[in-house]
Amino acid sequence: MWVLVGAVVVGALLLGLVVCWMTIFLPLTNENNAPAAALTIIPAPTATVSGFELPTDTPPPSETPAPTPLPGTIVQGAFVQITGTGGDGLNLRSEPGLNSEVRYLGLESEVFVVRDGPQEADGLIWWYLVGFYDESRNGWAASNYLEIIQNP
Repeated sequence: MWVLVGAVVVGALLLGLVVCWMTIFLPLTNENNAPAAALTIIPAPTATVSGFELPTDTPPPSETPAPTPLPGTIVQGAFVQITGTGGDGLNLRSEPGLNSEVRYLGLESEVFVVRDGPQEADGLIWWYLVGFYDESRNGWAASNYLEIIQNP
């Protein structure tokens, strides 16, 4: 036990002597004598604009905005849903009218985007619809079975 304590004391003394020797005999670096970095600021060139005219006080003529449709009114760009078919679906046709070729059977609650119309044929108002998720599902549909929806 005493041997271990003696070894620790001798080691501490030797460490202290090494630290003292290093502080006395090793040269210290003098940070004050270190050369300073030279920094030169060069201003960036400025752009010179020639031939530029300031705007006049007269605003350019503006287009008259299209009137906002009433809520629930079918318009181009609106989202519609097939409703009121009793589960039978709605025929989407190649042209407006009851005698034109059926392209696709739209299912109850299926969502479409209105791309064209309105057109009147056979006493009905027809709209050209394109499938919300599949544009190959398209055709003319009678508005009696369409309902406007917001953000499908």
